[in-house]
Amino acid sequence: MAWDQNIEALLGVGCRLSDHRRGQELDRDALLTRSAKRAAWLLEQRCARGDRIVIAARDPLQIVVDLFACWQAGLVAVLVNPAIVAGERQRVTQATNAKLWVDEQTAESETTEIALEPLHLNEPALILMTSGTTGVPKGVTLTLEALLARVGSNRAHIGDAALVRTLAVLPVFFGHGLIGTILTPLAAGGHVTLWPSPTLGELARLGTVMDETKTTFLSGVPSFWRMAERLSPPPKTPPTQVHVGSEALSLELWQGIADWAGTHNVLNMYGLTETANWVGGARLDQTDGSTGFVGKPWLGDIAVLDDVGSVQSLGTGEVLLRSDAVMTGIWDDPPASKAAFHDGWLRTGDIGQLDARGLTLKGRLKSQINRAGVKILAEEVEQMLERHPDVAEAAGYSLPDQVSGEAVGAAVVLQPGAMITPESLRDWCRDEVRAEAVPTRIAILDAHVRNDRGKLMRNATRDLVTGSG
Repeated sequence: MAWDQNIEALLGVGCRLSDHRRGQELDRDALLTRSAKRAAWLLEQRCARGDRIVIAARDPLQIVVDLFACWQAGLVAVLVNPAIVAGERQRVTQATNAKLWVDEQTAESETTEIALEPLHLNEPALILMTSGTTGVPKGVTLTLEALLARVGSNRAHIGDAALVRTLAVLPVFFGHGLIGTILTPLAAGGHVTLWPSPTLGELARLGTVMDETKTTFLSGVPSFWRMAERLSPPPKTPPTQVHVGSEALSLELWQGIADWAGTHNVLNMYGLTETANWVGGARLDQTDGSTGFVGKPWLGDIAVLDDVGSVQSLGTGEVLLRSDAVMTGIWDDPPASKAAFHDGWLRTGDIGQLDARGLTLKGRLKSQINRAGVKILAEEVEQMLERHPDVAEAAGYSLPDQVSGEAVGAAVVLQPGAMITPESLRDWCRDEVRAEAVPTRIAILDAHVRNDRGKLMRNATRDLVTGSG
């Protein structure tokens, strides 16, 4: 069966895909063959062009096989966490009107003779679910053209030499993990070793696994790197490039990752599901000491929306993006799709400062705390608290207040063996930040609440502290 050249371009010559836990491996020919059989099987299930297929395999190799099978069969892949429960499954199915739910138990066709009409460039190819599944899930819709644009941009800025051997530690159903650490190196002809969501016990061997797999590239969220620094000895051979993204990165952790990895080629990355992965990134030596610096965009244009609703090329406001790698919208939700854009620009929901050097992220609009009219970003509170030597991680959030409307709350996870009290921390904060940003209440927790992608859930952490969940 002949493969569509656009889809085949995402599998560079010589690429390989390995499952570190199971010891299984697929080279390019095997991946194409298995995907072709799976594509034929999908059409045998009476799937019609444009139907949505939910991919819920636990086997990371199978997820990639199913992904390419959907595209070759002219179907739209919907990626979800395979651990979701029945109620979540029903909500995803309803939100996407999915035709089929596939996992490891579904079969492959014995033939590849069925005529296939692969997806066209401008057709929906991938739906990534965001905002969790506790309410009505939103499906960010990306075309094959957007995916190719983002993967091409990633390769151009990372360099194929750095993508020779990638250790993929993020969930496969997560855009950061799928597009950044699987599709990008595969398109570069690299060898991707799948090791999604290592347990704490596995993380103790991270440096060893990197040496065993001769890792040249990997990317993780800040919480992953905090645990790695604490649990694992560093690799003997430094990787070529390291990315950190999906959450705010403190300067202290940024430097700590560089020291652990043995390279200063550690980039603070900016990206969204809606932009099909990384918008841009910057190295530690490119900052001027400002937390949140991510530099200039790798693809397309960037601007900010000021307080009066005008698009500005410089200044502070909501970050706006425009490129070939931006989503077409939210699946089957015209109002949400319309609200996501401003005059053709994607509204990111992030607050940033844009100058001649590039973009510095300040926080999220939704994380603003309004204390008697004064706006305080949760990220500002977190970064301040994480400068304290006894604090490993911090979460900032708003608390209801009868006088000021909202007050600043925070929860911290302490460094091993630390004994500091909340009162002592508040006293320390008074010398570090303006008075209105000093937390009214600080709680000490064993761990913060995170979602299945490792992202901090501030409101859920607040509810845990206050007992209002």
